[in-house]
Amino acid sequence: MIETVPSGTVLHGRYRIERVLGSGGFGHVYVAVDLSNNQQYALKEYLVTGSSGQEQLKHEARVLSQLHHPNLPAFQDAFIERGRYYVVLNYIEGNDLTDLIRMTRQRNEVIPLRQMLNWLLSICDAVMFLHSQNPIIIHRDIKPDNIRIMPDGTAVLVDLGNAKATADGARTLFFIRHQGTPGYAPPEQYPGGTGTDTRSDV
Repeated sequence: MIETVPSGTVLHGRYRIERVLGSGGFGHVYVAVDLSNNQQYALKEYLVTGSSGQEQLKHEARVLSQLHHPNLPAFQDAFIERGRYYVVLNYIEGNDLTDLIRMTRQRNEVIPLRQMLNWLLSICDAVMFLHSQNPIIIHRDIKPDNIRIMPDGTAVLVDLGNAKATADGARTLFFIRHQGTPGYAPPEQYPGGTGTDTRSDV
C-alpha cells in the first residue's frame, strides 16, 4: 500500500488535499479543494508503472472525460505528479446506499419502495449509458457501497475505478486492481472465470 499524501499538500499547483476518502490496492481516494474555484473534488490516485502504464492511464482519462450523464460523477482533470497518476472527479456529497439502509434500519424505518425503485432505475440508466459507449464500458463493481444518494435525492453510480472498456482486450482499464466484491461480483469476474461482458453488470 502506498503512503497517503498529507493533508494540506497542494497537487498540480491547484488541488489542496483535505482528507482520505478511501483506499484500495491501486492507491487512495482523497477529498481535495480546487484553489481556483474553492470547489471540492474527489482525487483518485494510482501508482504509475512504466510507459505502458502511463499510456493506459491517459487512454482511461480520455474514456472518462467523454462520459456525461446525470447519474455518473463528472470527470474534471487528470495529471501525473511524483510518480503517481491522479484522476479528478466531481465529489458526490451524500451517503452511500449501504449507510443509508443501515441508518434507516437503526431508526426502525424502511426506505419506501417507490423511492428505492427510482434510485435503482437511475442507476440502470447510468449502466445502459456505459454499455452504449463505443467501446462499451462495463462497470464491474455495482454494489450498494458504490451508489451514492445526494442531498437532493439523486442516485449516482460512483467508482468507475474498476471499469473496463471491452473492445481490444489490451485496453482493459488500468483501474482494475481487485476482482470485484465477494457477494456482488459475478462468477465470471473471478480468476479462472470466462471474463466479463455487459451481462456481468446486469
